[in-house]
Amino acid sequence: MDSPDCEPNAKTRHSRNTVCPPFEHEDSFSIHSANELAEKLLWAEDILAQEPHPKPHNEPCEPLLVGLKGLEQAHPDAPQPSTQILELYSTLWESYSAKKAHTQTLERENKALRAINIHLSQEKEVLEHRYTNQEALLVYFEQAFESFRLGILGILKDWEGCSPGPVFEHDSAQAIGDS
Repeated sequence: MDSPDCEPNAKTRHSRNTVCPPFEHEDSFSIHSANELAEKLLWAEDILAQEPHPKPHNEPCEPLLVGLKGLEQAHPDAPQPSTQILELYSTLWESYSAKKAHTQTLERENKALRAINIHLSQEKEVLEHRYTNQEALLVYFEQAFESFRLGILGILKDWEGCSPGPVFEHDSAQAIGDS
């Protein structure tokens, strides 16, 4: 393309390696699918499924309750305070059992929320890393395109100096493209 009497300008010539990011930065610009990332993270449903469901808490006091009921049936003439004590104790034990089951449920839900928090924190880190990589890639390509544009303009200026044809300035080329 250059005429024999025209020497190419060394500043306008660029290597062909500026089209893609250098290979040493390949890990920085890696792209992973959402499925690959999701496999690495914990899910709250998995944690909840691992936890056993609460068991009734009446087992330790069953012999006592059976004995007191048997005593009541054997001696219906027993004084009234023992029956009241039995009812009060049963009410207290049921209240404790309900509270214990509720506490275990809250603990499981808290554990699930912590797992969700860990998952969201990991996802946030992945997205921040991906954003940083894409921003760096954008800057790299912006510089590459600017270098390419300057190289083309340099070639056109060299060509103008070697041939009697019209000069394509940056503004005139843009005006031609707009029309």
